[in-house]
Amino acid sequence: KRDGTPGLFRISYTGKQAINLPPKAVVEASPHIGFSPMSVQFIASKSQDPEEGSLTYTYDFGDGTATKTLSRAFTSHEYQDPGLYFATLTVIDKSGALDSVTIPIEVDDNNPIATIESPMFGTLLAPGDSVVLQGSALDEEDGSLPDSSLVWDVFARGQRGPCGDDVVYLPILESVQGNKIEVQLPQSNDLEAAVSCDIIVRLTATDSAGIYTPTSRAYHLNV
Repeated sequence: KRDGTPGLFRISYTGKQAINLPPKAVVEASPHIGFSPMSVQFIASKSQDPEEGSLTYTYDFGDGTATKTLSRAFTSHEYQDPGLYFATLTVIDKSGALDSVTIPIEVDDNNPIATIESPMFGTLLAPGDSVVLQGSALDEEDGSLPDSSLVWDVFARGQRGPCGDDVVYLPILESVQGNKIEVQLPQSNDLEAAVSCDIIVRLTATDSAGIYTPTSRAYHLNV
């Protein structure tokens, strides 16, 4: 008391307590679109804590693998299978305040690679020839593709007129599935007096995901 009388006194503080502001999560992925298997670099260095304290970084990659908790702002992850994934970064400050951000990761299926094995490159063909179409296809995910995944098209491309500037196309084989397929080339009179002619063989391979790739080869036809 102000009169100097001794005693026991309680002092209370009614001021405001300091408020911990939550951090802000920011993450970049490189690349964010690609083909499987795809290795992605995650960089969260732009994440911030308003009090400038240290952060803990937890990644959920969205593909069913285990989450990863780190004290550094960067990491990497490999996506094995094609699909659209949503990766989530959660940053936590020393007081337990947190913030999260989610970004999409698109992993596409690789295109199959189709190879025409017969007729061999450079084979000279003549009207009326019997030709065997044989090929193969490889896919990053499926491996060697079965014959049922192969589709063949064959057509003649002829040039007519005094200067050969009138181009005509004659279908010979259209969208035939399988392998080791025998096809009969047209006779010369079927080409309507073409001054020159090529036979175009096109092989299209399709994988289990429906991704397809065509490849073509031209062979000169002696008319």
